[in-house]
Amino acid sequence: MDAHQTAGPVPEQPSTAVGYAGVLRELLPIALWREDADGRVTEWSLAAQDLLGHRPEEVLGRPASALLVPEGHGELADRLTRRVHAGETVGGTLRVRHRDGHQVTMEMWIVPAADALGRPGALLIAVETSQVLRMRDSLAALESLFRQSPIGLATLGTDLRFLRVNDALARMNGRSAAEHLGRRLTEVVPDVNAAALEATMRQVLDRGAAVVDVRRTGRTASDPRHDRTWSCSYAPLVDGTGRTLGLIASLIDITESQRAEADAERARRRFALLAEAGTRIGTTLDLRQTSEEIVQMLVPQLADSADVQLLEEVLRPDESAASTQGVVRRTAAHFPDPTAPRRSSCRA
Repeated sequence: MDAHQTAGPVPEQPSTAVGYAGVLRELLPIALWREDADGRVTEWSLAAQDLLGHRPEEVLGRPASALLVPEGHGELADRLTRRVHAGETVGGTLRVRHRDGHQVTMEMWIVPAADALGRPGALLIAVETSQVLRMRDSLAALESLFRQSPIGLATLGTDLRFLRVNDALARMNGRSAAEHLGRRLTEVVPDVNAAALEATMRQVLDRGAAVVDVRRTGRTASDPRHDRTWSCSYAPLVDGTGRTLGLIASLIDITESQRAEADAERARRRFALLAEAGTRIGTTLDLRQTSEEIVQMLVPQLADSADVQLLEEVLRPDESAASTQGVVRRTAAHFPDPTAPRRSSCRA
């Protein structure tokens, strides 16, 4: 247990003032005190002081019933004491009087424990009922979230090794949840940009700030033939004192939405190109000018090179003769590739 500490000079505390119940202080404060065969308090923990308001020097050596048993509950307290002195451990939800007079509902366990003279005494262990219910609800919510969420979820330690993985993330990675535990991302899914993601996680731990929507792309055992994309977010995992325990990761598969966005962007560009073509092509009745406008529009938006070829009778309907029937002439061309054909006419 932690040593009993106070700020500033105070009289030396009784040796029977004990500290907090280790790490549980951060999660669920547990009050501990002992009573001798006469019902006097012989030990009093710091958590008991926090929960019930009494300093050790105010309770040690005094009858617990006078300090802690609410009015009207004396008979119940006596009955429980007799059972404990007979060697029975009892437990239940009981009300305890706070130093300021209000009642605190507590979950209590009263255990037989001999006093300093070897007589029947008791060790009392108590937690505030509201805190127990809060913890129960919090754990239930966390458990439900991990089990039922369609989003991939994981907790990782400060060494970036997986501590817990839900089924959704296990399916995304194509590995069982058990295969993740104790391993790093680079070991579980090496075919994604895992090293870059681990660098991002380290940044979250170092700065203590969340990072949202980092893209992860690659192939996993769940779909080894296709690249997929995930949106990843990371946040520090801290305890009640602000100490960093690791980080929380959440992942959403956005492959299909990425494809839909890409398709929509291509369609948008095509519509924009058609609108531009409507303003740039056909500005005159001259076929050669219109041909030139067409190739300039096509390259490079839609093609690497382009040319326009027209039949001679279309170009010169009044001058066409039998000798020019089926002759095709190039009226415009744009060939960035120097190896492209350069013939200006041919017979169809």
